Amino acid sequence: MGTSYLVKDKVFAVCTYQLSADPEKFSNTRTTPTVFYQNNKQPILTVADRNLNCQFTCKSPWGFASSFLAFGAGLIIGALLLSTPLGWVALGIAFVAIGAVLAVSAAHHKCTDPLQAGEWRLTHSSVRINGQIAVTRSSMLLCGTGGILTPFFNEAEAQQAAASIADNNRGELAVNTIASFFAGFFLPEAVSGVAGGVLLQNFIAGYFFFSLGTGLEKGGIRAWNENIGDVKDNPTYENMNNEDRIDIYGLPTKPDDLTQDVTDLEKFRDAYKNGTVIINNSELASKLDALDGLDKQQLRTNPLAKQLLAELKAGKYPEWRASINSFNPRRMNPSMIDDGRAATATTFKNNFNAMLKNSGQGILFFAPFISTFFSENARKDLAEGMARDLAFPGVDIIANNPID
Repeated sequence: MGTSYLVKDKVFAVCTYQLSADPEKFSNTRTTPTVFYQNNKQPILTVADRNLNCQFTCKSPWGFASSFLAFGAGLIIGALLLSTPLGWVALGIAFVAIGAVLAVSAAHHKCTDPLQAGEWRLTHSSVRINGQIAVTRSSMLLCGTGGILTPFFNEAEAQQAAASIADNNRGELAVNTIASFFAGFFLPEAVSGVAGGVLLQNFIAGYFFFSLGTGLEKGGIRAWNENIGDVKDNPTYENMNNEDRIDIYGLPTKPDDLTQDVTDLEKFRDAYKNGTVIINNSELASKLDALDGLDKQQLRTNPLAKQLLAELKAGKYPEWRASINSFNPRRMNPSMIDDGRAATATTFKNNFNAMLKNSGQGILFFAPFISTFFSENARKDLAEGMARDLAFPGVDIIANNPID
């Protein structure tokens, strides 16, 4: 079936990497085109035209800048909790300065250079315009930063697709930023608590594990979408997957890619243990509160006091036992109750803080997979929008064999 050629100002562009919620329009790069659409002086586009009328806000530079800043902030705060030397202050100033430069660079990012490093795929190679291969509605532009740009002819469909993609990319950006902060936050403690060789091995193993894991996740998501999911039999999605294949062991794109530890998953086990201690500790605290204010004679005959003393002697409450200054194995006394209440308060605080820390580190294990879900969903949204856009006509210059 024939399909439309692409014409400047007639075709909307939507990119899988955009953070801005609006589409832009494809524009010509050639300065002196001579083949135009009708009499409007709108050039018919070719593979040499890799530009936009207005630049997208791209997740690639913003992702690196925000992750770098978050990682640096977390690193400084984590280091300051261990020590407060002047060197950490200097390091903080350096990170802020570098981060500011990165943020400014991201804010002023232009698509032009990455697009010029990109390539049109699925082109109409048997037709040349001004000596350059033609592009059609079936074509897609792979940007040098990794994004995929596709043509839309209906503005409403382009707007909907752009907004959905931007939401996914913002979600991905948020996950990566939070993960980078905590990766930096926990790094000083990891360095101080684990031998350098072991830590390096964990980081290397983490890089390969998470690269392979997210690569398999991408493959699984794409296979599901192509064969079962919402974009089953969607030619745009299939073409995207064929032209933009999964690169499992690519270059790191953010600091925490190099500090991801495979042992983070074990922290959930530790958090579970902390939670169990907290529950048991809370039960003991409730019992001790019930005995608070009783004198020696009352405690001697109180059934709960007798039960707790027996359990204490059997070794059930080691933190409480260690805190008792004057332990009486024959009877419970008020000072033992006071010592127990103080010990349970300290134990609760220590285990609650440990549970938060272990849960935070454990969540880092899942951050790359959550981030990948968002990025893959953006690709799916683009393909769904393209399918809807096909219901609307393009320009009335038609290629009978648009991909050859």
